[in-house]
Amino acid sequence: MSRGSGLLDPTAGDPPLSREFTMTDAPSPETSDPKSESSPSFSPCALPTARELTLAELDRAFQRWLDEHADAHAAYKIEPPDFDDKLELLRALQRELFDAGWARYGWPEEHGGLGGTVLHRATLVEVLERNGYPPRHVFEHLDILPPALVRFAQPTTLAEIFLPTLRGDVLWCQGFSEPTAGSDLAALRTRARRVDGGYQLDGHKIWTSWAKWATHCFVLARTGTAEERHRGLSAFVIEIDAPGLTVGAIKQSNGSMELAEVFLDEAFVPDGARVGEEGQGWTIAMHILAGERGSYTWLRQSEMLARLEKLARRPSALEHRARLGEALMKLIALRCRAREVMEILARGEEPGPESSVSKVLAIDAEQYFYEAAREILSPGLDLGTAEEIDFWQEHYLYSRAASVYGGSRQIQLNVIGKLMISRGISAGRDTKQSDEIAAVRASVEEAIEQSKTGREALEGLDWWSFAAAPEDEFGRAAFSAWFESQGATHGTSPALSGIRATALAGALSAEKETIAWAIADHADSLLVVGLDAQTRWIAQERGGELVAHAAKGLSAEASEALDRGLVTRVRVEATKARSLEVDAATHARWGALTQIGAAFEILGASRALLRMAIEHSNEREQFGQPIARFQAIQHLISESQIEISSHEAVCRAALEEWSAGGGGFLARIAKAQAGRDGCNIAQRALQCLGAIGFTDEHDHHLYSRRIHTLDVIFGSYPELRDALGADLTETAQAPRGIQTWHPDGKA
Repeated sequence: MSRGSGLLDPTAGDPPLSREFTMTDAPSPETSDPKSESSPSFSPCALPTARELTLAELDRAFQRWLDEHADAHAAYKIEPPDFDDKLELLRALQRELFDAGWARYGWPEEHGGLGGTVLHRATLVEVLERNGYPPRHVFEHLDILPPALVRFAQPTTLAEIFLPTLRGDVLWCQGFSEPTAGSDLAALRTRARRVDGGYQLDGHKIWTSWAKWATHCFVLARTGTAEERHRGLSAFVIEIDAPGLTVGAIKQSNGSMELAEVFLDEAFVPDGARVGEEGQGWTIAMHILAGERGSYTWLRQSEMLARLEKLARRPSALEHRARLGEALMKLIALRCRAREVMEILARGEEPGPESSVSKVLAIDAEQYFYEAAREILSPGLDLGTAEEIDFWQEHYLYSRAASVYGGSRQIQLNVIGKLMISRGISAGRDTKQSDEIAAVRASVEEAIEQSKTGREALEGLDWWSFAAAPEDEFGRAAFSAWFESQGATHGTSPALSGIRATALAGALSAEKETIAWAIADHADSLLVVGLDAQTRWIAQERGGELVAHAAKGLSAEASEALDRGLVTRVRVEATKARSLEVDAATHARWGALTQIGAAFEILGASRALLRMAIEHSNEREQFGQPIARFQAIQHLISESQIEISSHEAVCRAALEEWSAGGGGFLARIAKAQAGRDGCNIAQRALQCLGAIGFTDEHDHHLYSRRIHTLDVIFGSYPELRDALGADLTETAQAPRGIQTWHPDGKA
């Protein structure tokens, strides 16, 4: 992949490093055998600690190191077909990364790491993907199991296996699922019986990834009674060649031997190999799964974005621009959401049900991506005639199981739905905000509630002075709160049109809030948003030029738009329009902010619809019970909450990108996703509401009308999706939109 473009290169436009550092050749570990009687001893690392550099600086430093070793590393980028050879290649790379110090980032200094969090590890993975290094395969477990070992393992065990794990000398598999306990993990039957000096394990694990090549297995077993379910589970570490442990590889339908079953027949583990306390296994398992759905989803989207660029280079790619654009949207949404979950983990908090949201987003993005690949490669993938056929067939078939492994899609929907039903819409809201930001949002909501008109509320807040061009977190909070609240109350104001007209205000010698915007023309009329009694000008893009019509004396009437309160019809004389000259880049930048505002407004309307659906489902009874108890209703609510969470993450990232001077890539993603998801949410809410939701007296249709109308203003979902796909085919480069760090330097 080319690194010359500012779209791809996260260092583009960054200030120079505040410090420069060099690394001496790190000596090899003095002892790297994880089975040695003494704890392995590793030499100190010459790299600075995570405290001494930012994530952006880490990215640039690692990139320089890879550039310096490009010739020597060329062999790492050629994946051999045989997995045993592939594994040895990956282990060699991991050892080199460890010995040089890079693999120590993201791990506690007291355990031999260089400090930092999951965000540091994700930064390194991103750089490797950007430079064409192969997928992590068995080393996926580096972000799944070691965090739990650091937190829960006994000191002696941790000292023996932690650094060898980071170096790739110790390879892991995860013994959770059983023939009778898959998604219902609390039903597992593998027993851990107390014996002299430790435990005796008996049971049968299945679908154990990478067990064929692992050196150690992280096993969940029952130390309590079956009736105790999750409260009777404990966790253990056992060597894969321990007496009584047998691995039987399972050949998958895609030809891979990744999965295996593990038999435990009186296998002994010492007391020190228990992870955590007895009965703490469920807590540890949930900690592992939460981390998996943050860092693992970041890893997956990084891999698929690189593969999306491969597809975009295909000769027939342009014919499939809608597919490519949709795949890009899904992957960027997953990327934004994954970073938010990783930030929760980096703060030392548990993401809770948000990890289930990420899991479903990852499933949907992966399956859609490979469906798109099959279509673009058609009929080559099915007939075996496409280039790199082994790769595409293996990964396409593997993607079919994405909705099964690691907790099925339906189980995730159950988890989310039950939480939303029991705790309401607040269960899906991000409550981690400062008192100052919360106060800003509360002030906006109060102003809208107490003011007679939207214009009055904007002026009372002095919103135009700091939120209409948000430069900091307070401006962004007021911006997003305004449009969300306007969507939630289906109110109207000149906010959207005023922002869109900002670049024209100087040429018209007018305040931007007095300029309405024509979104379309129809016969001898314009369809206008933002029009009220104080409007002085109506601006319009006409035939590639910008013009303005003086509002005084024009005749306004109701439009036939779905949301007639949002769109007004105005009769004009085209010959009297005034031509305007403005800087195209500046005008486009304000267009991007307008798209973000519309996306936030759809978010507010969508959230109001979901709240309405939840409340009705808890009150409405069928067959002697609230319909909220039916799985079909819970899944409708879950699907909507997943889309709202994803939509909100993209909107926040887009607004942050704009504040930092970005070019609007995420604005297009946010607006397109808002239109797509908002219409879906409106339909699901109607399914929950039933016939009452289809009456004129019910508010459902007001929100649905607002969402549908906003979708086609300032770029519709199909238009933006197709344009994203077309841009991708033209450049064969997928903009990443965000990095592991924020533009303002906050991690």
